[in-house]
Amino acid sequence: MQRIKWFKNAFLDEKNSVYYSHNPVEAEQMLRNNKYDSIWLDHDLGGAYTRGPLGDGIDLARVMAKDKIQVDTPVVVHSLNHDGSENMLAALKDTHSNLFRIDFKLLRHSGADQAITVIEHKLKPFYRGK
Repeated sequence: MQRIKWFKNAFLDEKNSVYYSHNPVEAEQMLRNNKYDSIWLDHDLGGAYTRGPLGDGIDLARVMAKDKIQVDTPVVVHSLNHDGSENMLAALKDTHSNLFRIDFKLLRHSGADQAITVIEHKLKPFYRGK
């Protein structure tokens, strides 16, 4: 929950909304049914989810690639799990061209303002009309 709190503090304002899920099945439905400016994925889902049909972030990434879900939307993998992050990026690389990996430690320790500047700089070319 601390990570979600961090994202809300960093991004939530009158212009931006933050939608989240600890459950990859719910996340899949959210991604299928809504369009987002960016998608932020964690491999381990904060340890809050008990493994089910889609067990973790890599399973969600594989479904996103297989079904070509939101292929033009920038995807940022922010997991502390290095191997998990690399596997997620590998699963998405052939279908999603706007991929980024940012370790959450960097985000958390650099402070929200600095992190947002880095993120906006990386993502700016991909935002439509912003």
